[in-house]
Amino acid sequence: QLNEYDLRQQLTSAPQEGTVAIQSSPVVVSIPNAGGVMERFRLVQSSMMERGLADQFASIKTYIGYNIDHPGSSARFDLGPMGFHAVILSPDRKTIYVNAVDKQNNYYVVFDRNGLAPLTDVFECSAPGTLNKNASATSADDGQLRTYRLAVTVNGEYSQACLDGTEPDDAARKAKVMAMLVTNLNRANGIYERDFGIRMVYVTGME
Repeated sequence: QLNEYDLRQQLTSAPQEGTVAIQSSPVVVSIPNAGGVMERFRLVQSSMMERGLADQFASIKTYIGYNIDHPGSSARFDLGPMGFHAVILSPDRKTIYVNAVDKQNNYYVVFDRNGLAPLTDVFECSAPGTLNKNASATSADDGQLRTYRLAVTVNGEYSQACLDGTEPDDAARKAKVMAMLVTNLNRANGIYERDFGIRMVYVTGME
């Protein structure tokens, strides 16, 4: 069970990414791993939205975490109208997720990929197996973080899946849908930044 109010108060002092090295961030939060053991993370705030969109949905915040107790692990956190979410990525253990299961009473579930049902479909890459002769073989590993502006559309079924009927108006409904989109992008960016040096941010004017 999460004390969301205390967490929000704690995260208000998280420095912005780039203003301080994440390993030196003064903000430390403790998150349980899949075995129930608390692990400490230093956090910096890192928005998944451009400035105008972030101002419009100011209740949605995203963070990058450095694991003090499990060096080599990184994390992505977000906090918004849909509650708190986390993904912990490690080179030596399965990916760990934190999701809300009872937002009204602030109950959360923590699990790793060992707890997921195995995939029944076999993935097969159908992309051509030859490298573009004009492409640089080292371009994806040059140490540069590239940011791409992203716009997406969702259908009514996706939006309905984000709502529970307690929303008082359209603004609250839009905020919840946006919060889910941010959660998904924040988690995806944890992989894309680590493996490809790519970050995606939602563009202003998505609404």
